[in-house]
Amino acid sequence: MYSSKRITELLEKKGVVPIKVDMTLKSPRTNAFTRMRNALGSHSIPFMTIHPPGEGWNRPYKFRDLVTRGEVAKVLETFPDATPPTR
Repeated sequence: MYSSKRITELLEKKGVVPIKVDMTLKSPRTNAFTRMRNALGSHSIPFMTIHPPGEGWNRPYKFRDLVTRGEVAKVLETFPDATPPTR
C-alpha cells in the first residue's frame, strides 16, 4: 500500500501520517492498537483506519481484511489539502 506512488503522494498532499503496527511482538504500541481496534468493533487483521481531519477525527473510515489502493485513494481524495505550516 505505502509503496504506491499515488498513495504516498496523497498522504503527503493531505497531511496524513501513516502508522503501521506489527502485531507479531507485544509492546505498548500493539496493546494500544488492540484496544483501538476492539473499540472500533473489529477483531480482524489486517485492519486499517483512516481518520479524517478536523471534527470528524473520531469517526474513522474502517477497512477490514484486504483493502485496495483504489479504496484508500478514494477516501484520501475526499480530505482537504494540508495547509503548509506558517513561520
